[in-house]
Amino acid sequence: MRPVKSTVGTVVKSGEDDDPIAVMTALSTRRYAGRPFMGQVRDYVLRKCGDEELRRRFQEAWAAEGTALLINERLINSPPQLAPPLVQALFDEIQWATEDEPTQELRDTFKLQRYLLVTRVYTDPAEQQQQQEQQQDGSGAGPSSSKQRGKKKQKTASKPPGGIPLVIYVRPEDEFLHKRAAASFTWPIEGRAVPKDELRPMRLAMLVDARAAAEARRELDRVIGNAAGMAPPQLPAPAAGKGKRGGKQGGKK
Repeated sequence: MRPVKSTVGTVVKSGEDDDPIAVMTALSTRRYAGRPFMGQVRDYVLRKCGDEELRRRFQEAWAAEGTALLINERLINSPPQLAPPLVQALFDEIQWATEDEPTQELRDTFKLQRYLLVTRVYTDPAEQQQQQEQQQDGSGAGPSSSKQRGKKKQKTASKPPGGIPLVIYVRPEDEFLHKRAAASFTWPIEGRAVPKDELRPMRLAMLVDARAAAEARRELDRVIGNAAGMAPPQLPAPAAGKGKRGGKQGGKK
C-alpha cells in the first residue's frame, strides 16, 4: 500500500524514537478518492447512518469539491491544553498550502469549504434513563444516579435538549465542532460488552463547514487557552504571505 503524503498536519512525539502522542491532518476527499482507505472509511460511515436524508448529505459532501477528511487522534490521557496549538497548526498549514503547493491543482485541493470527522465519544446510560423517566413523569432535572460521574474526568460532556443522550467527548475540540456541525450522527461500538453502569463507547460523525470550524477554533482558544500565543484567523481568513511559514507552531517535534 502506498503511503499517504500530505503537506499539512502535525505529529507530536516526546522524542524522535518514541511512538506518536498525537496526529492531526486533513486529507482532500477528491484528491484521495482513488485510494482504497478513503473509500473504506466513506462506505463504513455511510453504512452506519440510519437516516436516509443524513446519509445523502454525507455522501454528497464526500464527493464534493472542497471537502477534507479530518484525521485527529491522540493518547486518551493527553492534556486538553495540547488541542489549541494542534488545531492552530493545522489550519495555518491549510492556509499556507493554498499558496505554497507547487501546482495550481494541488493548491486548489486545500481551498476547503467543509470537513468530515469521525471521532470517539461516550454516552452515559444512567443519564439517558434519567431523562426518559423525567419525560414520563414531567419532573425537573434532579441529581444523577450514575455511579460513573467521577470517572473519565479528562472528558467534557454536553447534553443537547430534547432527550438526546448525554455526549461525553474525549477531546475538547470535538465538543465545539459538534455544536456547530451542519449534520452529525452517532452509533454504538458493536461486539464489545459494556457493564451496566459503565459509559458506553460510541462513534460520532460530523460534517462541519469551514466557517463553523474557524468559529469552533476561536471558542477552543477562549475556553482552553492557546499556548502557541497566536491569534485565531479572521473570517474569511486571508493569506498572510508565504514568509510566515517559518513561524509555524503547534507542538511539533
